[in-house]
Amino acid sequence: MNTEQNDSPFGPVIYSYTRKQAVADGVQVDVTKTAKEAGISFPVFLTRTVFDAYVAVPEGVTGQDEAGRLWDVCWMLRFAILRSRSGQDRVPVALYVRNDNHRAKLVKLIAQSQVAKPAAARVQSQTGEGGGPLLPWPRHHARHGRGAGPSTVGKSLRTPARGI
Repeated sequence: MNTEQNDSPFGPVIYSYTRKQAVADGVQVDVTKTAKEAGISFPVFLTRTVFDAYVAVPEGVTGQDEAGRLWDVCWMLRFAILRSRSGQDRVPVALYVRNDNHRAKLVKLIAQSQVAKPAAARVQSQTGEGGGPLLPWPRHHARHGRGAGPSTVGKSLRTPARGI
């Protein structure tokens, strides 16, 4: 086996899909501006699934706006990163989301660092069946809000809200 640094044991790349293409196609949503306001110093992207499920306000829901819901996701991501251990590449993110005019439900996301592609984060939330949104963050210096790589949020399990 050839162990040259540029050679892959899997052979040449057949197809690649860049973050720029994903944003242009609407597969990912760049929320870096709001994330910076929340104290996250690296690019943050949401998958379209996360954005549609937890940021976009469902029709008929009152007392909610997209900007406030996006702030909630970014703010809770920030605290999840601050609570993470150094070197941890997956971080749980939990927040309450109200998608009807009744009661908020607890949503659990997993953010995953994408160090291989520095300077960007992606949030993905996946249902138990496997489809869903993602939230990324840089894993280095996560406790201090600094980092070089992106992260992704996976596995989102919806759990009914319980009284506090």
